Parts: sequence; C-alpha cells; structure tokens
Amino acid sequence: MGLFSTILEKLGFTRPTAEAAPQVAPAPEAAPSAPAAPAPIPVVDVLGKLEGLAAANPQKLNWKVSIVDLLKLLGLDSSLAARKELATELGCPRPRWAIRRR
Repeated sequence: MGLFSTILEKLGFTRPTAEAAPQVAPAPEAAPSAPAAPAPIPVVDVLGKLEGLAAANPQKLNWKVSIVDLLKLLGLDSSLAARKELATELGCPRPRWAIRRR
C-alpha cells in the first residue's frame, strides 16, 4: 500500500472488502450474468475533517499550503524520502529545487 492510499484511509476513504470475500468461479453451464455495479465512493467532508484535526493539534500547522504540515497533521512520515515516494506514486515531475541545482 502506498502513501497516497494511507492518506485516503486517514481521511475516511476506505477500500471495499472484496479481498476478504472469497470469489467462487461460476459453474461452466451457468449463463453469463451482468457485470457487478462498481461500489460507490463514500462521501467524506475532507475539509471539515482536516480542520477538526488542526483544531485538536497543539502545533500550528499550515496544512493548506505545506505538504509536510499536511502529513504531520495526518500523523504520517513527512521525511524527504516519504515525500519523494508520494511524488513518484502520483507521477509528479522532479521538484523545483532539484531542477534549480543544475
């Protein structure tokens, strides 16, 4: 599981438990059925949840602007390695500071 998935779980987006239920292959003589409908995405008040976490946190974190503060607010690793992992997972280009060093 990647860092982005962990962020989503911390915000209240959960994965469906399809992995827990074993899937049994239908008998060969069974008629093909219609594909199952996709599971609906849960409605989550992300802004309200983050503001509630910020109000309960003793540090004054600028989570709306700083990814480091957002990760700290969610109780996740905010190290450079973790942020690079998140950037790679999201397909982001190299950070500006890495480009300026050339």
